[in-house]
Amino acid sequence: MNRRTTTTLAVLLSAGLLAGCGSEGEEELPTPNAEAPSDAGGPSLDQETLEAVLEGVATSVADADEAQDPELLRERVMGPAFRLRSAEYRIAEATGGTVQPDPLSLDTQVDIVGGSQEYPRVAMAVSQIPDGSNLPLLLTLATSDVRDNYRLWSWVELFPGVTVPETLAPDIGAEAVPTDDDSLVLSPAEVVDAYAQLISDPEGSQAERFGPDEFRSDVFAETAGLNEAVSAAGTATVSAEPVIDGPLSLQTVEGGAIVVGVIRTTTTVTKTEPEGTLTVGGVFGDLLGDDGVVEDEVSAIAQVSVAFHVPSAEAEDQTIEVLGATSVLTEAISSGQSVVESPSGGSESASESASESATDAG
Repeated sequence: MNRRTTTTLAVLLSAGLLAGCGSEGEEELPTPNAEAPSDAGGPSLDQETLEAVLEGVATSVADADEAQDPELLRERVMGPAFRLRSAEYRIAEATGGTVQPDPLSLDTQVDIVGGSQEYPRVAMAVSQIPDGSNLPLLLTLATSDVRDNYRLWSWVELFPGVTVPETLAPDIGAEAVPTDDDSLVLSPAEVVDAYAQLISDPEGSQAERFGPDEFRSDVFAETAGLNEAVSAAGTATVSAEPVIDGPLSLQTVEGGAIVVGVIRTTTTVTKTEPEGTLTVGGVFGDLLGDDGVVEDEVSAIAQVSVAFHVPSAEAEDQTIEVLGATSVLTEAISSGQSVVESPSGGSESASESASESATDAG
């Protein structure tokens, strides 16, 4: 499922298949010390090593995809990427293969290597366009310590026409940016929180901070369409919140940053007419069973990896640009009961979670 097909419940159902009738865990990386010197003086990994890392990730993803087994991802995939891919396997199984995981490409056209020698170390790359897709991906990789492989932390489908901001060349390396960095218009952590607020409240105080973007437009249009489709017997709402995982960021040449973070969206359809009949179709109807009849309310919960270009606090234009987004359905709930379990990444032991997620990573 790609950004356009999993943005909200509306996409999963489609307006023509939803009708109402009024008469009827995560892994953690250590937090970098913003006060410590970076000891930069070169990239944290060279081009040959980055290529080897990407090949290793590609092999792990291919093996896991073939077996639909998230355990095969662990050696080379972490954090949001692990959770999202695991969720895609669950949805594929629950729908009998009707919905398949996003196409991924680990072949790259632009590499962005971090220059900081502190941990976690971060690298990014713009992929070639994956087979079965029309747009490239922004890949983010990270490593927690000297004993850990670089692993895929997220993938984000870039919007059409987006230009990824310029960073220092791979042979120099771009500085990692801490989550609380105050040299930007908003710190990386604040950016993710502000964007989640904007999804929940499009007319709120965050509206002027961000330029227009396709993901947000899709969310609002689809929620409006859902409301129209169920108006005789129900209502539809969408809300969002930041996921405390990362964000991970690298500095751009003009003093801004590329920031990649995660939000969670919840799209809910609520039955408001006790005597009415409200049904859902499409993928969500398949998951719900019972001909897709909504007894009380149903919710689709998705995790969304989002990439931003955040300007320097000194920049003349302080508008935050959303570079791309990838949304994956992670859970479906009917009348308070889970229809699709949360991804297995959420069931890791406390020790695994404490040692390998990107919570508060910079």
